[in-house]
Amino acid sequence: TLITSAIKSIKDSGRVDENTANQIKVLIASANVDAVVLACTELSLLPKVLFKSIPLIDSLDVMVELCVNMNTTLNATGE
Repeated sequence: TLITSAIKSIKDSGRVDENTANQIKVLIASANVDAVVLACTELSLLPKVLFKSIPLIDSLDVMVELCVNMNTTLNATGE
């Protein structure tokens, strides 16, 4: 599938080829969705410009924010 190809490309070369990126952009533009969830850490490396027309939830960004908040809370409480 398209997403599997994107993940494989990122794992192999650290990036997504232009053809796959364009296909993802077309898929998002034609889909009737309210948001996109990047629930795989490799997908966090997709160019964010692909998602500028729709809300994006990146699981890696969510995890980082949670870790920072937990650290801040623990430091504030002295734990």
